[in-house]
Amino acid sequence: MAHFGAMVSQGKSSANKPRAVLFRGIADARDWCEAARATGTNLELWSFPGAASSIGPIWFEEIVRAISDEFPDVSVTAVLDCGDEPGRALAALRQGVTIVALGGKPAARRKVAAIAEQAGATVVSRPRRVLDPRTPPGVATPLADLRTGRSRR
Repeated sequence: MAHFGAMVSQGKSSANKPRAVLFRGIADARDWCEAARATGTNLELWSFPGAASSIGPIWFEEIVRAISDEFPDVSVTAVLDCGDEPGRALAALRQGVTIVALGGKPAARRKVAAIAEQAGATVVSRPRRVLDPRTPPGVATPLADLRTGRSRR
């Protein structure tokens, strides 16, 4: 948990904008929530890329439900990554997921976004930076830049 806490607090903004963090399962989600609680940081929990295809929206919703129950005092927004697959995004919306990330063709994205809006849900783009605790040391990534205080703009 200390590693997660250091990562969350390093990226904490003065306005407490949610930190985008990657999770691959319930253990990661719990660790991030513990770190957020300890540092007073809001979180955007992002599923791993393309999670809607491999694990699906039911898995995602169960994790979101579990952490909401376990961490009612932590502000968490959860985003299911649907890759570039509009069909997966639509299936997730039908399942009740309220925020999906979708890449791919802009026309398809706009159509899914219109459907999502009617359902009270949101389609978002992937963030430029997501904290990922599993990035190997020494790899030049946005996370490595965050750790060293450098900015890629």
